[in-house]
Amino acid sequence: MKDQNQTEMQLMNELMELRKRIAELETLENERKQTEEALRKSEERYRTLFEESRDAIYTTSQEGEFLDANRSMFNLFGYSREEMIGLKAREIYVLFEDRLKFQQKIEREGFVRDYEIKFRKKDGTEMDCLLTATVRRTADGNIIGYQGIIRDITERKRAEEEYRTILRTTMDGFWTTDMHGRFLDVNDAYCQLIGYSRDELLTMSISDVEAAEKPEETAQRIQRIMETGGTRFETRHRCKDGRMIDLEVSVNYTKIGNERLFVFLRDITERKRAEEALKGSEQRLADIIDFLPDGTLVIDREGKVIAWNHAMEAMVGVKAKDMLGKGNCEYAIPFYGERRPILIDLVTQPQEEIDKRYAHIEKRPSGVLMGESYIPNLKGGEFYFFGAAAPLYDQKGNLVGAIECIRDITERKRMEEEREKLIRELQDALANIKTLHGLLPICSYCKKIRDDKGYWNRIESYIQDHSGAEFTHGMCPECLKKHYPDLVD
Repeated sequence: MKDQNQTEMQLMNELMELRKRIAELETLENERKQTEEALRKSEERYRTLFEESRDAIYTTSQEGEFLDANRSMFNLFGYSREEMIGLKAREIYVLFEDRLKFQQKIEREGFVRDYEIKFRKKDGTEMDCLLTATVRRTADGNIIGYQGIIRDITERKRAEEEYRTILRTTMDGFWTTDMHGRFLDVNDAYCQLIGYSRDELLTMSISDVEAAEKPEETAQRIQRIMETGGTRFETRHRCKDGRMIDLEVSVNYTKIGNERLFVFLRDITERKRAEEALKGSEQRLADIIDFLPDGTLVIDREGKVIAWNHAMEAMVGVKAKDMLGKGNCEYAIPFYGERRPILIDLVTQPQEEIDKRYAHIEKRPSGVLMGESYIPNLKGGEFYFFGAAAPLYDQKGNLVGAIECIRDITERKRMEEEREKLIRELQDALANIKTLHGLLPICSYCKKIRDDKGYWNRIESYIQDHSGAEFTHGMCPECLKKHYPDLVD
């Protein structure tokens, strides 16, 4: 009985173990099915991605036979699936040695990334491509083939070549830099400009050539460019031989790929020198204008007064500081009153309108308008002037302003008026004096006439002095008979 109980107990334990084992097997089976389903779905997703990828994807054997490829691969090379599967990889290489170099590199390193290479399409067209690939291994680590992605960069390479051609031929300097100001690329024009070779510059940064800014100021400018996207400014660079050059700099910031600054630099050293010379010339001209004895003013195209000399100040009682930079010429030249300044017409009206409007004014061949005029004087009284106005042109013949010289002829006019008045008075006096009227004292015997000073003058002398008459001598018949009877018949 005891043995029977032990046997039943043992059978029950074994049954329980069996059931437990069956449950474990069922669990494992369910997990296997789930794993297989997950693997199937993963393979489906992989296949979908594989087929739908815009990049050409392939797998090959170690000998280079194509085992699989996606639609993009067939489209890129122009082969059908039937034509490409089984094709030897060496058939698509432009240079067979490139295939050998690729194989050596990938088996040595286990992968290649963005490996530039030339492939040939079915129709013979060559294309530049980037190849990224890894080795395929067995479980024990032996290489059995390769799998990779091919990307056509022919258009990009063509664009890059055009870009480099432009940079090589442009007269302006060009850089690309990282966001720390380190040079990544420079063109020949900048190398010639600065005196450093390209290899030298590629080991340098902006601060090594920048002469107008401190390194921290350059860093701050780069930060502002990142915020705004670009800028334009002027600066100075130090050449390899120590010379300083003035530059106009145009910068653009891009986030495409790695952050970069694209910089064009134009040498403006000669322009700056010319500007300095022009400033000096303008200052000398201003000094000359300032010391001219005639009042002189100059306006620009907008009617702003840009020169107003001492003679003009004295003439109209308005200081230069109150005139310079005024934007409205009529307001800025108050002594014109309601009269439209000729200067405004010279910078705003076409030549035919000027010719018509000032036909009554003397015009010189050089375009100078000359004439006299009268205007109210701010200091009171009358103000007559003789003016000469002319347009101003730059070296290229562009109208840049107008100039007017004004000579105060008020005193001359006053003297001319006084002279005219005196002449009129003298003429009136002469007319009155030569008209004899009133009582004239005359001697009853000798016929002399007494003048207003009490002197007695012969009548002919008095009349001749006080009239326009002149005397000629003769003898009347009575006197002739009395004094020369022998001559009378």
